[in-house]
Amino acid sequence: MSAADSDAAPSPLAARRALAGLTVWVVEDDAELRALMLDDLRWRGAVVVGLDSAEALYRELAVARCDIVILDVGLPGEDGYRVAEHLRRAASMGIVMLTGRGSSHEMAHGLALGADLYLVKPLDVELLAAALGSLRRRLFGDGERSEEHTSELQSPVQLV
Repeated sequence: MSAADSDAAPSPLAARRALAGLTVWVVEDDAELRALMLDDLRWRGAVVVGLDSAEALYRELAVARCDIVILDVGLPGEDGYRVAEHLRRAASMGIVMLTGRGSSHEMAHGLALGADLYLVKPLDVELLAAALGSLRRRLFGDGERSEEHTSELQSPVQLV
């Protein structure tokens, strides 16, 4: 394979299936941005749910599970940092912070509280998709979930 081949963008079909089977919840209070992320992730094959607050996330977690949650830091009510901290203690899922707060101190704080990745707005959908693919490989090995992990992900979460 030549260097030019290795730098080539994935085919449209490969990009469209890049996140197939992955369940991603997007917690973002900006309805326009949330819709953009949901549309792009759905196009890439992910099963997506959009939520506008920590409270909505907690209600959803009481009855279902996801593989990865994308959290805005500046949520109304409980902020994304606190949500990440709760999720890390209570559940086994990938946590991605996506926020306009991009100082190194804030990024370190988010990672210390339990985020696996910290991405800064404005949103780059290609970068987000690549980051989710990387996190998927870390969480599930080659991208395939084991039956044991899949059944564990379907159990509701008890937040304390």
